[in-house]
Amino acid sequence: MVTTLPIMFLFEDDGVVQVLDVAPTQTMDEVAATAAKVTVGIRVQPKFDRILRVRLHATDELLSRTATVGELGWEVNESIDIVYE
Repeated sequence: MVTTLPIMFLFEDDGVVQVLDVAPTQTMDEVAATAAKVTVGIRVQPKFDRILRVRLHATDELLSRTATVGELGWEVNESIDIVYE
């Protein structure tokens, strides 16, 4: 049983792709918050008045905030963008 899997993410206003371990039970809000912990205030400036959202890399469709990694069928090295709404 997979407990975590590595994914790649690009955070809005950042030019570096980073790796993040996520659990199948994590929601998109939780994935975005986890990515923010290692990026916001370190690599990019915070935007406190905006909501973080997740989308598949190079797409425009925002994923449901309550969808889980497992429900979306993500695999190792899935590529996502973390953007502000």
